[in-house]
Amino acid sequence: MDQVRKLPGDYVPERSEENLFVCPKCQFHFKVSAIQRLEMLLDDRWTEHDKGMVSTDPLNFVDTKPYAKRIKEAQKKLGMNDAVITAEGQLNGRPVVVCAMEFGFIGGSMGAVVGKRLRAALSLRSPRDSPSSPSPVQAARA
Repeated sequence: MDQVRKLPGDYVPERSEENLFVCPKCQFHFKVSAIQRLEMLLDDRWTEHDKGMVSTDPLNFVDTKPYAKRIKEAQKKLGMNDAVITAEGQLNGRPVVVCAMEFGFIGGSMGAVVGKRLRAALSLRSPRDSPSSPSPVQAARA
């Protein structure tokens, strides 16, 4: 983002949504949340699936802090239960199922729930009617 701030002129990073979060002067790509990515990609409305699936820590993993604590902090901060959103909607009028990873949720940590949501997303669509992204859309990379 420092690249953009140093640019001369009237460009304001907050207006980047008008250009899909890409600086029109230097092509810098701003971080985008999973929800922002889905809103940019899909037509007006979309439905989230499997929102109730919640991450757990069956291995009681600890590095600098317990993984269970990281999960709770990410859930509280983002209002999400896990690192992926499974959405059903339309893309240019065609029905699609898309998974968007949320990098802000423990760096897009891929636990069991993410795998289950991806598998469920593929089973939501009809092979003839609805394309899907078999791998998650990267929601925030910078």
